[in-house]
Formats: sequence, C-alpha cells, structure tokens
Amino acid sequence: MLKWLMSLLCLVLTVIGFGANDSIQKNKNHAITISFEFAPVSHLKWYFPEHKTVVSYPEDPPVDYTQKNVLLPICGMHVDYSFNETVKIETAISYSKEEVHAIFFYDTINSNKVSRGLGIYISQFVQIPIIINFRIPDNEKKRSYTNLKSGFNFDFIYYEKNLNGIENITPLNGSFGSGKRLDQDYRSGKYSFNKITPFIFIGREHYNKRANFSFSYGSMFTFKSIYQKHNTVEYFKNYKITPVIIGIAYNF
Repeated sequence: MLKWLMSLLCLVLTVIGFGANDSIQKNKNHAITISFEFAPVSHLKWYFPEHKTVVSYPEDPPVDYTQKNVLLPICGMHVDYSFNETVKIETAISYSKEEVHAIFFYDTINSNKVSRGLGIYISQFVQIPIIINFRIPDNEKKRSYTNLKSGFNFDFIYYEKNLNGIENITPLNGSFGSGKRLDQDYRSGKYSFNKITPFIFIGREHYNKRANFSFSYGSMFTFKSIYQKHNTVEYFKNYKITPVIIGIAYNF
C-alpha cells in the first residue's frame, strides 16, 4: 500500500509541477536531479545450472514453466549528475523483486534421479545501479529529450521465500528407492551481496516550462548476471524485460 501511495503522490506532483508556470523560460543545465522511479511489471525468463533441465514430468519432452510476470519489480530514488547537456551519470537505491511459480525440473547426478516441483520462490533485493545516460534533445527549446542509458545493477539480497516438494529416486540393487519431503526455507533481514547484472534503457524525458520538474518513461532490458554468488536457497539466473519505467524528477 505504501508503494502505491508514493506512486500517487509523485503523479500529483507531476501535474502541479508541469502546470506551475505558463511562461516559457530558458532551459537550464541542471547539475543535480533527484527522482522517484517505479515499474508496474517485468517479465522474467529463468535459467538453471547446466545439469538441470526444466520438464513437465521426467518422461516428457522439456517444457519451460518458468516464465513469470512480476508486479512492481522496481521502486526507488535516483540521483543524477549532469556533466553537460548530453551526458549524465546516475545512481540509485531501489527495492527490487524477483518471483517465479510452478517450476518442475529434473536432475541426474551420480546416477541418482531427482525430480522437484518448486511451488513458489520469491527474492527481494536492495539494488544500487551505476548508469551512464546519453541525452538527445528534440528541439531548440530543449524541453524534451531521448535518453539512452546503459549500466550495471549491484543487487544485495535480504529476503527469500522458498516452498518446494522433492522426490528422490535412487537405484538400489536393481530396484528403486524413493523419498519425498516438503521444504520451506526463508531468509529475512540478512543482507548479502548477490550479483551484478548489465542493462540497457531507452526512454523519453519531458520538462515543464520552468524546467524544474521533469517526467520520464521508458523500457529496460536486463541481461543475465555477469557475476553471481551462490548464496541463495535456489541458484537461478534470468533476464528481464521491463516494458515501462515511470519517473518524476526535481531538477536543482
């Protein structure tokens, strides 16, 4: 609920800021910008370590069940510093969430067969990105820009929820023995550095007539991690498509 209230407040400030003055003033080269950004949804595509294959059942051809749309995956405060009118360096502190439901995967390790059904896995992060933003003005008034960004996210995991069922099938003297159990693993409030992920972003930014407020929107593609520690309950990699990221900024 708090996230939605913050989002509503930012939209109200946008309307007030854009309508605050009817006179057109010369756009300034603002050195520092503080903004709030959030994404309504992201689409995640998951990958597993090489020895694991995602299947519907062990006898069936591989079927991918791991695609997941995650609501409010990004929400946080950004700080930008402008070197000039076309180049910015940015950082932020954000809440980030990843979630996947209803996975089935099948292992064969040392002649032991393991089939697992993962009911739900949720992980939450504090995310700190380092970003370079190249800005292209649309016209002489410079009230609208196209933003081309690239950078790296540094993710610190602090929460996990993992519910899954496991069935082990082990060869025993020509026959098979099996065992089943339900695992419930949690992590809460324990911060650990987890991964580094590169991303690219393209979007638009519009200033009000006084150029002290701006509104932005765009899309982001996040690649699989280039570095990731195996310090989580489950070891997954993914890429993300975030179709819309919305931001409201105050320019000093």
